[in-house]
Amino acid sequence: MTTSDKRKLILDGAEKIFAAKGFAGSKVEEIAEQAGVAKGTIYLYFPSKEEVFISLIEERVNELISLVQERIKGLDCAIKSLRLQVKTQIEFYTEHAGLLDVAFQYAPRLSYKLQQRLNKSRLKLVQISIDSIKELVSNPKSISVNTMAAMLDGAVNNLLINYFLNDYPIEAEEIADQIVTIFLPGLLQQQG
Repeated sequence: MTTSDKRKLILDGAEKIFAAKGFAGSKVEEIAEQAGVAKGTIYLYFPSKEEVFISLIEERVNELISLVQERIKGLDCAIKSLRLQVKTQIEFYTEHAGLLDVAFQYAPRLSYKLQQRLNKSRLKLVQISIDSIKELVSNPKSISVNTMAAMLDGAVNNLLINYFLNDYPIEAEEIADQIVTIFLPGLLQQQG
């Protein structure tokens, strides 16, 4: 088994444990057992449980970025690209809902340095929206494209938190259409 295979095995096991028990309730021994490795093996790859958690979030965000890039590749319409980005995010977050719940609860307790590290990963995802918004507007200097992308990201994240907390059914396509439909007129009006 390669180093990257073992690392992936550990992170996959960690996601199951964190999702089931939360960050505070999880133990490195449980992660090791779930991954099918010795406890000491975890420490060969990660110096602490917190590092496992941060690495897991970074890994999942990178997976999401790759998935979004793959799905929007070749699209010639920025509106379709934004819809597909939002839909893909919703589907991915729904698939990893347990981890997302732990991340929203635990991330604010992280040190500033670790929060910056997580934010750096998220900004790569927001950059995809920035690129699509730049394609949509004829004069990107007339609006803050970064602000618009951050607003879109915030809308998706906050909507999903609300849906998860209230156990609402999630229809990714419908939600993506609603978010982009609400977001788009404001974006296009700013060009005026």
